[in-house]
Amino acid sequence: MPRNHLMALEAGFMLFGCFMMALAPGVAMAESGRALYEKNCSSCHGADGSGNPPAVPSLAKADLSAPAIERAIREKESHMLISDSLGDEQLMAIAEYLQSL
Repeated sequence: MPRNHLMALEAGFMLFGCFMMALAPGVAMAESGRALYEKNCSSCHGADGSGNPPAVPSLAKADLSAPAIERAIREKESHMLISDSLGDEQLMAIAEYLQSL
């Protein structure tokens, strides 16, 4: 194979590697968010996030950004014990996971 083709192939692999490394934290956050959701939220909102409207709102397919979801968790009075016991990164992980439902 000509040298310039090898260099192009090598550059492609490097770009792919960078893309995968950039993607990995989001994947890890969603996985930890799933575990945190199951532990802290699923007893009320259900494993699939469907809730029991109107008393317990559905979280599945919520049309909110992750920061908006995190704010909603923090500001909801019934979530105070949960939000006080979890850090910012953990709440954001739950919010990121909810966006995947």
